[in-house]
Amino acid sequence: MKELYGQPLHYLTNLSMKQWDYLRIGANDEDVPLDTLIDPAKAESSIWRVEEMHRNTISPFFIARLWHGDPMYHVYIDAIFPELKDPSK
Repeated sequence: MKELYGQPLHYLTNLSMKQWDYLRIGANDEDVPLDTLIDPAKAESSIWRVEEMHRNTISPFFIARLWHGDPMYHVYIDAIFPELKDPSK
């Protein structure tokens, strides 16, 4: 998704997607690619709806508590480097 739209997904959206993948373990159709089970356009639309809800409703304090309890939180966070003006100009 990031490669397509140039923005990372919300931390909770990443966790949700990871949980959705985990829920398939042991299912009869576990080895079937998701794009054959679910229309890719509908899947993408659903992800963006979840993303919108997370971005608009989740408290920063809640995210901080989640990060505090998750030693691997940095795996889901993209580094943001501001573009600096050229100092020689």
